[in-house]
Amino acid sequence: MKKRRMKKLNNKGYSLVELIIVIAIIVVLTAAAMITMTVMHSAKAKEAAITFDSELSELIKNSKSKACDANVDGKIDDADEGYSFGIRLHKDGNKCYLQDVLVKDGLYVQDDTYEEANNVNDGKGISLSSYVYVKYTDLDGNVITIGENSGDEVLIAYKKDGTCFSGYGMYEFIRTSGGDQVASMTLNKNGSHKSN
Repeated sequence: MKKRRMKKLNNKGYSLVELIIVIAIIVVLTAAAMITMTVMHSAKAKEAAITFDSELSELIKNSKSKACDANVDGKIDDADEGYSFGIRLHKDGNKCYLQDVLVKDGLYVQDDTYEEANNVNDGKGISLSSYVYVKYTDLDGNVITIGENSGDEVLIAYKKDGTCFSGYGMYEFIRTSGGDQVASMTLNKNGSHKSN
């Protein structure tokens, strides 16, 4: 009986030093996880800017060299006259999308058949990531933030000669967590674009 009581008295549990070591390990692991998440979100936001740049290049190429098959019948005919290619930058749900659209007389023409035939994600377009929103500033200083309100959108379109007639200005790619700008791009009237 005496031995059992002595054994109980010697069992003091964890020491304060051991508890501090465990807490320090938890703090270090949490900090590493937070840094990793920040880096991942920044990478996704930068990837959105790269996707945007790639889609602009494709739009310029198509606008200069291809005729637009507006009625998606596989041939260019009189029904396709006056239509050109465009990109619609818009929000749907919690993501921004780049959607290939039809443009006629400088305006976006909603055509579900064309949009579903030429876009992924059930016609919504290419997703730019839920970790980024896009702030567009035109040459007059007007600002549209795509990603804050569902109705906000920007139409980007080029003429056959490669000049931009809609959507020129500054595009800033901003992380949704933290609000840091991770990339920006300027789209000029002459059709050129550059990453800043």
